[in-house]
Amino acid sequence: MKSKGIGKASLRDLLERLERPRILALDEFIEGRIRLIHERYQLLGSPDVRGASWEDLMTVGFRLSYLYSGFEILFKRVSQDFLRFSPATRRPILERMRMDLGSTRPAVIDAEAFEKLEALARFRHWFFQAELPLREEEVAPVLRKALELRAIYRSQIEAFLEFLRRAC
Repeated sequence: MKSKGIGKASLRDLLERLERPRILALDEFIEGRIRLIHERYQLLGSPDVRGASWEDLMTVGFRLSYLYSGFEILFKRVSQDFLRFSPATRRPILERMRMDLGSTRPAVIDAEAFEKLEALARFRHWFFQAELPLREEEVAPVLRKALELRAIYRSQIEAFLEFLRRAC
């Protein structure tokens, strides 16, 4: 007896059913990351680093690094789910998140968010490598970018979530 095999329509249905749980899991993960990033912004606050002590600058520096890590973990998960690999360095992950991949996925962040996140990524790398005490002029510009990012990141990530929800 000859096997009929799986027709194109039924294979498409099967693939869609297999993708739905993955998409729902990613949606839940992103929602959790949005909450975590919000909490990290609350922890950061809106400090004034003018004339701040070295200890205060270190606290702000650590919180900025901690904030970027929240974004990075979110982006790595999106990259793993859509690109099937996790970039080893910070720059490729950010570049991939600003790329529109057509029918695969839209951009997760725009050029403005990219620029601010890249500054945070560079700062985090420098912060954990630096052997000198932090100075106000090293922290203030990155803090400003992080606070500007607070105003735009959520709507961009939520737009990506809407794309996921439409895919289900």
